[in-house]
Amino acid sequence: MLPVRLARVGIDDWAAVRYVHARAFERLAAPYLEPDEVLMFNNRVAAPEYTEDLMGENLVGAWIEQELTGTAGWRPADDHGRTARITAVFVNPMFARLGIGSRLLRDAEARAEVAGYKSFSVRATPNAVGFFTLHGYDISSHGLSMIAPDAEVPVTFMRKSLALSG
Repeated sequence: MLPVRLARVGIDDWAAVRYVHARAFERLAAPYLEPDEVLMFNNRVAAPEYTEDLMGENLVGAWIEQELTGTAGWRPADDHGRTARITAVFVNPMFARLGIGSRLLRDAEARAEVAGYKSFSVRATPNAVGFFTLHGYDISSHGLSMIAPDAEVPVTFMRKSLALSG
């Protein structure tokens, strides 16, 4: 297997990030969603605001040689500093099921833990619930997440606590 290098996403990487996110959503989440939901997500990814939002998410990328294969980030989930929200966990479908997503998730959790967070939350699309369950996340509830001003997708709200997950 080729070595995977994790590094913070830099200014020159944003086009590749948008490509990976759109491609992953199209191929991995689309079977669980309506075609217009996928289209709205991809329209959001193409908007400048998408990149601006990601800049606040402590985003790290996984590279194989010079190709970005996935991302994961985190941000505070509340104003009390108790929970970090894991965000932007996407893997290019060509590299799915090679452990890259798991490595990115562990890295995001570790970076949030260093910042003082001991509890994590995630908004998982239907295709990702099993992935997060395998990594110790429990289902809190089901709902909708805004992907554009007038578009929502179904998500499962999940949580993990380091105190409980050991």
